[in-house]
Amino acid sequence: MKFLYFLLTLLWSTGLYAQSVRIASSPGQADPSAGLDVDFNDRGLLLPRLTTTQRNAISNPADGLQIFNTTSQCMEVFISNSWFAVACPCQNFPNAQFSFTPNNPGVGNAVSFSPQQSGLQYQWLFASGTPASSSQANPSVTWANAGSYSVVLQVTDNQGCSASDTQTVVVNSCPSGSQTFTANGLLASGTIQTFTVPACVTSVTIEAWGAQGGSTNTASGGLGAYIKGTFSVNGGELLRILVGQQGEAGSSGHGNCGGGGGGSFVTRSNNQPMVVAGGGGGAGTASNSSIRTPDPGQTGNSGTAGKGNGMPGGTGGNAAPGVCGGCGATNGAGLQSNSQAYGSSYGTAAIAFTNGGGGSTSSSGYDGGFGGGGAGAFGAGGGGGYSGGGSGNYTGTTDNSGGGGGGSFNGGTNPSNQAGVRSGNGQVILSW
Repeated sequence: MKFLYFLLTLLWSTGLYAQSVRIASSPGQADPSAGLDVDFNDRGLLLPRLTTTQRNAISNPADGLQIFNTTSQCMEVFISNSWFAVACPCQNFPNAQFSFTPNNPGVGNAVSFSPQQSGLQYQWLFASGTPASSSQANPSVTWANAGSYSVVLQVTDNQGCSASDTQTVVVNSCPSGSQTFTANGLLASGTIQTFTVPACVTSVTIEAWGAQGGSTNTASGGLGAYIKGTFSVNGGELLRILVGQQGEAGSSGHGNCGGGGGGSFVTRSNNQPMVVAGGGGGAGTASNSSIRTPDPGQTGNSGTAGKGNGMPGGTGGNAAPGVCGGCGATNGAGLQSNSQAYGSSYGTAAIAFTNGGGGSTSSSGYDGGFGGGGAGAFGAGGGGGYSGGGSGNYTGTTDNSGGGGGGSFNGGTNPSNQAGVRSGNGQVILSW
């Protein structure tokens, strides 16, 4: 052994070259792929042992230089101007747990993965996924077929300590999902929105909330109705959606009643109604609280009459009939017919869903909400809906009554209907 050590030292010190050098406890040839072949069966190779201070004092360390750091008790290698720990005694292991979204992906849906602990080295394995592996912190993966797939994450910290976590991702042939629609556009005029049913979906549940009527200083506008039902649909089918907007708030005293709230509608492309949630009536300013308090959006198909012997509600998907003489207020519109205009000063016609769904506007009163809400002035506007609510009455300078609530419609299975639950603007949620 002393001879071998002397020979190796001589080779290095004199600058002589050899293809391979073998240091071993028994005769043999060096492996031709190794410059230095150390072959013992009763001892190991001991790297230079340096403290962190001694290590940092090395001048111009070469890439691949290895030491054992006695300060950190880690084997380290120098790569690209930095020392990296490649093996350490691990007292604390990193957190390998992770999450992913969506939780119920479908075929072809991108699934995003997120580790719970940042600042680590990551190695992901995705069974049958695209990609099949990744070293990114937050990879995105798709699967081409439905099934259950194993996902493995191995993490390593800067001390070389590692941990792993395995979870199962279930990929569905048709993913579950939902979409929420909110009011858009101006108060009395918005946009009828559309939704295209995903190709694989055959059933959709619709929830709709009508809008609240406009309030006054002395009374709150009627709350919108809630209507829920489940429907059979076809992939690629187009649905039409109108989200009702809250009627304009009035003030107090003579001629300051609120506008009616708009109804929220979901129909098929031919305007066949699926669900309609009626809007609440506008609030009045009458001294009698029972007269100034409006009706909410209804669960039945018909709208209600305005308070204080106001105008009757509409029926059969139509606007409330007629106009209240001297009331300065308009009735709510229905699915298929406009209300009668009072006049531009106190209320243009509230517009049926099939004609665009606009609310009644007033230059001297308070506008109704998009979705067929009637305008208010000396009486309150009626709520829009499947059938419109009637406007409130005017019976004197202190008796300005609240409006009637709009009617609703539910053509689905597993129905759930509630009157008067929604404040503010309406809303529609589709889920599948």
